[in-house]
Amino acid sequence: MDFCLNEWFNATCDQLPGHVILMTSARFGRMTSGRCISGDFNVGCVKSVLRLLDGACSGRTSCFVSVRSLVDQHPCQRDFVSYLEAGYQCVKGTAAVDTVQGGPQNVSHCLESSLNRFKTRPLRPDF
Repeated sequence: MDFCLNEWFNATCDQLPGHVILMTSARFGRMTSGRCISGDFNVGCVKSVLRLLDGACSGRTSCFVSVRSLVDQHPCQRDFVSYLEAGYQCVKGTAAVDTVQGGPQNVSHCLESSLNRFKTRPLRPDF
């Protein structure tokens, strides 16, 4: 599913007791023209952000991630708007961490902390 730059990625397994989120895919960039971008300029630049969204969402019963919080991961020319393409499944399990309380602002802060953690460690190149 596609999430535009001004939108929130919202994953939830709240309606399935005993289930948690498992992120299955997460790519940020300009994969194809469509709902989030028009035209075919600079289409095809993409970066996996699965590790980031996995850290923010997997093992929880719900999460909110601002697509705009991923702009530092931007694989394309800065002049071009990118979007998030992400998917998840609800799998049986117990939440590894409590769902962050306080709505999207607090979750965005937690994501920023996760992003800062990744910035301080060398990332394995995406192939």
